[in-house]
Amino acid sequence: MDACHAERGLIDSRAVLDLPTYEYHRHRSIGECCLPLLEFALDTDLTDRLDELPELRRLNVLVARHWIGVNDVFSYRKELYSGDTMNEIHLALADNGGNLQAAVDRIAAIVHRVETEFDNLTTTLRAGAAGQDSSLRAYLDALEAMIAGNLEWSYLTPRYNGRGHTWNGQKDTTAILTPTAPSTCHTPTPRPRHQWPPTPIELANTALPRTG
Repeated sequence: MDACHAERGLIDSRAVLDLPTYEYHRHRSIGECCLPLLEFALDTDLTDRLDELPELRRLNVLVARHWIGVNDVFSYRKELYSGDTMNEIHLALADNGGNLQAAVDRIAAIVHRVETEFDNLTTTLRAGAAGQDSSLRAYLDALEAMIAGNLEWSYLTPRYNGRGHTWNGQKDTTAILTPTAPSTCHTPTPRPRHQWPPTPIELANTALPRTG
């Protein structure tokens, strides 16, 4: 709750954040909250393993970073209209002079780098002595499921895609970030029209689904 409260304060203050500061706050509000719940759901305690295996701690960071990238792309339209500036696209737009497609592409590249590092680390852990620990293996499987589940939910949810939305199963798509798109499930805050993105953005290759 403290992390979410801190985020709310940044949004209300319209603070200009750099990427490391943004990642710090988002990791606190996402990763530090959800990952302990995963241990609870698995009925395991990996506190000692986190101290023994820096790779495991890094995996937690990577999962949270994947969530941040995926969620910020899918939720951008909703958050733009509701006045929520806690979104990585805002940071990218400030860096690149307002090119929305370039902002999405930058986040997509981060997501793919995260996936590559995640795959390499999980492969290394499973192949080593740590991989003999059934609790650890279950945790690694669950981390993969959480990445896949978050991505699939983002494709499916009316929160981002509008009431009555049905996902057609296509993973390469175009998202319309204009008032003509179906309304998302939130109460918009009126905003000047010039602040709306003028063009669609391509989500092709933004984030690939996990296949195990």
